[in-house]
Amino acid sequence: MLWVIPILLKYLIESGADINIQDQDNNTPLILAAIEGNIKIVNLLLKKGANTDIKNTQMNTALHYASINGNIPLGLASCCGHHVIVRMLLKKCTTPDWCRVREYFIFLYVISEGYIEVFKALLEHEPNLCNAKVEEERATALMLALASENIELVKILLQYNPDLNIQTTTGETALHLAVELGNLEIVEMLVRKGANIYITNKDGISPLLYARCNNLKVMQILLKYGRTLD
Repeated sequence: MLWVIPILLKYLIESGADINIQDQDNNTPLILAAIEGNIKIVNLLLKKGANTDIKNTQMNTALHYASINGNIPLGLASCCGHHVIVRMLLKKCTTPDWCRVREYFIFLYVISEGYIEVFKALLEHEPNLCNAKVEEERATALMLALASENIELVKILLQYNPDLNIQTTTGETALHLAVELGNLEIVEMLVRKGANIYITNKDGISPLLYARCNNLKVMQILLKYGRTLD
């Protein structure tokens, strides 16, 4: 079936294909993906705005099929922002498959969408998710939260003591990003938690050097709290 091919599916959607088109049984692409347990396709369709409320001829939605398919119920509920369902499902499983390293993209998607309550539920159940990384770039959950400038997400993550000095493939840390964004509150939170102000990226630039060249107020915070911690 063509819809199992992510690249082709993305091309069709971007070319104007109806993302909620229904077959003879009123199944949408999202319902079919849920039936098959294909979380990558589910994720792509949700990102593109697929309707989760459409019912087929059996009066079932995609979420219904996800709930009876052991592969993706938690992932789909998370991507839809249904925190009540997420908490209910978490009570029934000890270590969900998608909470493992190769499936971190679900947690990262929750961050990008700003689903606070789902975010809390997942972290409470699996604290190690605080160090989840995007494999290609090694960007962390904290970096994605910073990029979204969602201070509440950042504060919640910091409660779980993530590794603040993890570097991306280009050598940036969460503090590099925070300094670049210039958010004084976040910079102070990171440094107080132990973020290294001297660690350099592949261009030899540290958070302190970047601040020195671009933001005097940020530099003052780095020197005040960074030196105290040293």
